[in-house]
Amino acid sequence: MNSPIRQPETAEALNNRGEAKRKQGDLDGALADFDKAIELKPELAAAYNNRALVKKKKGDSSGALADYDKAITLKPESPIFYVNRGALKRVSSDPDGALTDFDRAIEIKPDFHEAYNYRGETRRVNCYQFDEAIADFDKAIELKPDFAIAYNNRALAKLSKGDRNGALSDCDKAISLKSDHPLYYINRGKIKKHLGDFVGALADFDRAIELKPDGLTWSHRAMIKYAQGDLDGALNDCDKAIQLAPNSSTVKTRRNLILKEKNNRARQEDECNKALALTPDTAENCDKRGQAKWTKKDLDGALAEFNRAIELDPNYGETYGGRGQLKWIKKDLDGALADLNKALELIPNWHHVKEIRGFVKKDLREAKGETKPKRKTKAKKIPQTENTLALRTDFSDEAGWQMLCAAIQNPKNSSDDFIAYVDFVSDRAFEGLTAEQLPSFLSDDSQSFALIIDKIALSNSEHPILVVDLQNEPGQTFRVIASELWGVENNLSIANMGFEEFASQVDKDGIFRGFRK
Repeated sequence: MNSPIRQPETAEALNNRGEAKRKQGDLDGALADFDKAIELKPELAAAYNNRALVKKKKGDSSGALADYDKAITLKPESPIFYVNRGALKRVSSDPDGALTDFDRAIEIKPDFHEAYNYRGETRRVNCYQFDEAIADFDKAIELKPDFAIAYNNRALAKLSKGDRNGALSDCDKAISLKSDHPLYYINRGKIKKHLGDFVGALADFDRAIELKPDGLTWSHRAMIKYAQGDLDGALNDCDKAIQLAPNSSTVKTRRNLILKEKNNRARQEDECNKALALTPDTAENCDKRGQAKWTKKDLDGALAEFNRAIELDPNYGETYGGRGQLKWIKKDLDGALADLNKALELIPNWHHVKEIRGFVKKDLREAKGETKPKRKTKAKKIPQTENTLALRTDFSDEAGWQMLCAAIQNPKNSSDDFIAYVDFVSDRAFEGLTAEQLPSFLSDDSQSFALIIDKIALSNSEHPILVVDLQNEPGQTFRVIASELWGVENNLSIANMGFEEFASQVDKDGIFRGFRK
């Protein structure tokens, strides 16, 4: 006959059993054991700490915080209690309190690698202090060279600073240390996407789905397929994501974006087919057929149609503009410049063609080994930037400027997949510069829009950044809050959407906060 299982009789035994239940996922059973342990021995600090972990997991943040406070009161020299309380404060919108706890844990135990990692994450995610975060991750890795999560976190900090290759190297290391962690593949996939390695990114998301087939992971892969132009594959992945995460606004937003592009392509295909069927041979019909063939990537056929249009009407300005752009693509720079000049002679305010002509002139100078002649002006010019210009014009709040730069580079609403690609220019020579003055201070005319970070952008809690049109109607503006800038910059920079599409969606105060539902 089997003897009955003896129940734990001491607080320590109950605490140990509760911890075993917690690790097995039996939160209610664990909570009951910790309650009983504390009842038997109210001074058992470990039981309060462990009960706090359960309460945090169950969503009782205030109860968890009270238990951590009690554990620290009973045993103030335990570094793990400070780390655990700091981790709770970090996700409870108290980053300063979290940093104080991590500092105390490190003071008690200077070789506590987890404390450095947690402090680094707080500095990275909550405070945008990327250099300080990297220093903490460096220290954590120095103390524990096989600390995979620290490599992963350092990769994200490096990515925020624009060090994509360094970020990729750290993700590779994290995966080599722990090859079954889906998050590491997701983050490496994002980095590869930023580097333009869509094939490699897709392979990483495939692996992440094998390890953790949840809704967000499927939607991450959908965006890679979207970037590759595989709209059907992207939509299928989003449908799967919605099945797994039906209430995720991120997944729904991504699916709507893909559907919009798919509908646009279908409409474009229909318009092309209609254009190709146009008769008789008029300049207008030939021009439309040329545009349709160009869309279908039949460049020679498009050029023939444009030639025929100009033959029928030598003053048809639209065709000169189209043919000039096509010749530029086909590397006929002299022919392109002649056509674009003719187009502007016939249609003087065609700003898009002016922009293209600027590119052609630049390519011609480079082809001839020439440099752009210096303009005779005493005014200092804004340096040419590789990405979208973000010009600072107010210098009254240095801390605010640093925080705004970080918010632009790490937007809260983009799900980490998209960021605004900007180059910041902070020079007091441009203090007080207005949107109307901006075009005359630019070093080149190749950008279609720019950003001004003025006093309003720095002082308003939403940081509404001024977006300035440099192409269609130079000088027209709207404002966009920092958390939505990524969408505006991404779409305007590749001409996926027009300036007016965003300007028409601003609120009554002239600020774009996202598209209205």
